[in-house]
Amino acid sequence: IEMTTTRVKREFLVDLSKLGMASLMQVVISFIFILVLLERRMIRPLRDLQSGTVRMASGDLDRPFHWFRQDEFGHLANGLDSMRQNLAALLSEREQKNKELEYELQERKRTEAALVFSQAKFAAIFDGSPVAMTVSHIGGEYRVRDLNGAWERMFHRSRAEIVDSSGTSNGVWRNQADRDAMLARLTQSGYITDTEVWMCRGDALADILVAITGRTIMLDGESMLILAYEDVTEKRRIEEEIRALNSTLVLRVQERTLELTEALER
Repeated sequence: IEMTTTRVKREFLVDLSKLGMASLMQVVISFIFILVLLERRMIRPLRDLQSGTVRMASGDLDRPFHWFRQDEFGHLANGLDSMRQNLAALLSEREQKNKELEYELQERKRTEAALVFSQAKFAAIFDGSPVAMTVSHIGGEYRVRDLNGAWERMFHRSRAEIVDSSGTSNGVWRNQADRDAMLARLTQSGYITDTEVWMCRGDALADILVAITGRTIMLDGESMLILAYEDVTEKRRIEEEIRALNSTLVLRVQERTLELTEALER
């Protein structure tokens, strides 16, 4: 009986060991199966999604998310792909607008360069012109913005005295009504031609008769009035003398003709 009990215990322990080993093997196999299933169903999709988001973050928006599963990962992948497409469209639109802005900037630079060149050329012509000229602001009191050396020499007045002054107060105009009439014609037509007015010079010199020609221009994006002045005092004096001489000559011819006629009649 003792031998039988010992044998039963031994066999029981052996069976228990086999059962434990079988259970352990089942646990190991189940764990491996769960790991494989977890790898295929969760870890690998998560890695693929992570790889796709890394590509998107690096700016690679051309490769779509190829996903054929209809589970939560599939919905997430589809959402990420939609976001990829939207980002690609936004970046493309931004790039297009950047190109347009760059083109506009280049055009603006060329325009500004042309404007600077035009202004420099205008300044060179203005300052070097032998014709007396002024540039004035349009509106208000029509204050003088600039004048050239020829104007200073003609009127014997300095730049510091005239620039930023108005014709109503700088004493250049003999008759303010002439100035008002000239500005009225300028406002109406945008230009004047050979408008003759009497103007006052400095250094106690005699007044001069000036023929003024002018028009409105755009300078530095602002409307300006540019006027050119020609001293016609001597010209008109000579013309008046010629007219007087002609009148005297005509009178003398008439008198001589009358004398000859009377002589022939006698």
